Amino acid sequence: MVRKACYDRLGKFREDLPHSNDNEMWLRLSLYYDVACVGKPLVTWRQHGTSASSGWDLSDAWLEEHFLTTEIVFQDYRDKIQHWEKLRQEVGREFAIQTLKRGINACGRDDFEAGERCLGLARRFSRDSLLTYKDYWRLKIRLMLGSEGARLYRVFKAV
Repeated sequence: MVRKACYDRLGKFREDLPHSNDNEMWLRLSLYYDVACVGKPLVTWRQHGTSASSGWDLSDAWLEEHFLTTEIVFQDYRDKIQHWEKLRQEVGREFAIQTLKRGINACGRDDFEAGERCLGLARRFSRDSLLTYKDYWRLKIRLMLGSEGARLYRVFKAV
C-alpha cells in the first residue's frame, strides 16, 4: 500500500510501460521512501486467456519492457542511486543470464528460433562480453548442433 502523498510527489504510473509500470513505480518509490515487502500473499490473483497479461510472462516483449524499465530508472534517477553504473551492469548481467537460460530451455524443446532470439536479447541486456558466461556457450553449442545434435545428445545421455 502506498500513501497518496507519495504518488502526488512522484507522479503517476508510466503509460508507455503497460506491463511493467508497477515495477517502475516501485523502483521510483524505493528511491525516495523506505519500502518493505510482506513475505506472504495478501490478495489473490487470477489470470485467464483473455486477460491483458496472459501470455506475457517471460515473453521477449516482457523481458524487453522490464529491462527498459530498469534502464529508464537508471537514466532518470542516477543521482539517487549509489554506484549506479555498477548496479546497472549487474542488472543487465542478470537479465542476460536469465535470457540465456530461457534460450537453452527453448532449444531443449527444439525451438531454435526462440533460442536465437534469446541470444540476441542477452547481447542487448549485458554490457559485458557474453563469452565469459557458461550459459552463453551452452546455448551457442545447442544452436550450432541444431535439432539433430539435440536428438543425439538425448540418445547419449540415456545410455
